[in-house]
Amino acid sequence: MEKRLNQSIVFLKQRHNQCLPIGRLSDEILLAILQYCVGQTKPVRPSYYSSRITYQARSLPAAFVCCSRWRSLAIRSPSLWATIGLPSPPKLFQLLRDRSGTSSLTVIASNDHYAKKDAIMDFIADPLRQLVPRIARLEMAWEKNADDPDGLNGFLSTYIGGKEFSNLRALDLTDLRNGPEPSVTLNAPGLRSFRYRGELRHLPKVEAARLVDLHLVWQHMTLPEILKVLSRFPNLKNCTIDQSGCTLKEPVVHATRSKVALGRMRSFDAKTFYTSDMIYLFEHLELPDSASVSLEIHSERTEEGSPLIDLLGPQIALADGIKISGDHSMEIKYTLLRTSSGQFQVVHQKSSNVIFESPSNLADYPSSLSSLEFHVRRLPSMQDLITILTYWSSLTHIRVCTEELSFEKLLTALEETPQTVCPELQSLDCTGTKFSGPRMRVWLAFRKQRGVGLKELTVTKGFAEPKLDDINDLVEMFFEEPPERGRAF
Repeated sequence: MEKRLNQSIVFLKQRHNQCLPIGRLSDEILLAILQYCVGQTKPVRPSYYSSRITYQARSLPAAFVCCSRWRSLAIRSPSLWATIGLPSPPKLFQLLRDRSGTSSLTVIASNDHYAKKDAIMDFIADPLRQLVPRIARLEMAWEKNADDPDGLNGFLSTYIGGKEFSNLRALDLTDLRNGPEPSVTLNAPGLRSFRYRGELRHLPKVEAARLVDLHLVWQHMTLPEILKVLSRFPNLKNCTIDQSGCTLKEPVVHATRSKVALGRMRSFDAKTFYTSDMIYLFEHLELPDSASVSLEIHSERTEEGSPLIDLLGPQIALADGIKISGDHSMEIKYTLLRTSSGQFQVVHQKSSNVIFESPSNLADYPSSLSSLEFHVRRLPSMQDLITILTYWSSLTHIRVCTEELSFEKLLTALEETPQTVCPELQSLDCTGTKFSGPRMRVWLAFRKQRGVGLKELTVTKGFAEPKLDDINDLVEMFFEEPPERGRAF
């Protein structure tokens, strides 16, 4: 009787659960919930530059045993078991391996707390070798363990050897141990994405003809090392080179070498290098004009001449417009806009707010720029403005957001005589900039008298003080934007 009563209680609870909203959820929704729960228990790396990985849950997510229906669904869904952290308790590893069926796997391994060779063999190497053919994503991180002198390369050489990762599509390696030079080549013919943290001279050799995404991260990387790595992967489409310690060393003079052609590149990002280093890099790289480029540079302590212009100059010839912006006085962003190809952007960390150190050097580089945008608190000096605008005489549109006094410098520069500055200028957009109405009217009248009158003027409503009146005879089209559309300095 007691047994039947208990069974009845369980039955009634099940029926009650089915009447609740959660009990009426479809298997597809429940599977998404369970997948989310799995995502919360994946191994994580707490620090960007640390290899330390922790497996947050040594047991299954509680949702897997919420009720018999959820448990049954979890058991029948191999994808829920397809992320394996190493080292893991042997029973947990076996459970994940078996219940994942033939699903492609994500494996995340670290030598943290397992520096001794016998432990590495039992808890990392043996399980990893079993899974090699099924691994679609592999993350490995090696700490600086004194008992493990061989590092990540030694582990790969000893325990992996030439085994083929036939299913591997994404590889993420961190090597802080800096062991021996690579002595084995990882065979991953289908690899598409490769991320590496560590010294480039310890970068494992990877045979991956189809690799399209490469991400390199370390404190110091030499230009010859970078070019050597890039030359291994000619089919790259996206590349990120992230260096954090360039300001700790003086710039180095590098020997000339052959160019590296990356004809399929779509996106190339590199930071943070000295300006001269970046010039060297681009002198030895061949990227298609369609590639979008984003760079971050620092000025050298002993910088001479105008290396920034030497970096931007060859790209200006390919550009239709340039945008110069910076909310902070020590950081200026230069964006070259190309209508038929990707943009070229440089973020310059510098010790002053000077936009161009030697504007006269712009004469060394041809330009067909049609648009110029300034979004900075202070514009260059009057003489520098005249020099810049004179060399970029093909400008038809200028957009400027700056302080009122700087804006007046721009108007004065555009009034320079005897040669007319920017004779093809048709449009001025000063949205977000406060200015004097009478001063603007004088400038418009000057341009018209010179036979180069403005066709279009755009301002922010209420930003002219005194008010800008009676200009219909000085400009063909006049637009006032609402204040919320423009931000004043």
